[in-house]
Amino acid sequence: MNTDNPPPENKSFNKMSIYEKYVVIVGIAGQSMHYIQAYKIYSTKSADDISMLAYLICFFLLVNWMIYGFVKRAPALIIAEFVGIFGVIAIIIGTIFYS
Repeated sequence: MNTDNPPPENKSFNKMSIYEKYVVIVGIAGQSMHYIQAYKIYSTKSADDISMLAYLICFFLLVNWMIYGFVKRAPALIIAEFVGIFGVIAIIIGTIFYS
């Protein structure tokens, strides 16, 4: 048995690792919409056109997707939903203060 040669690389794993990194970036970018809305609320000190019900539903869904990410051990889902949850919380708080 030759122990000098390392085992061949698992190219499938390397591709998945790169793809997972890509999905984390895309997930965070997708959740950035919440921060854009939160910025508008806080900078204008107005939340008159914000639907609290829509963001409460969004919060509920994000929490459930994050739980699913933990169950499936999917870091991309966990990270993206975690970022989204904080953005939605900022919107909900801003809506409470500025409605």
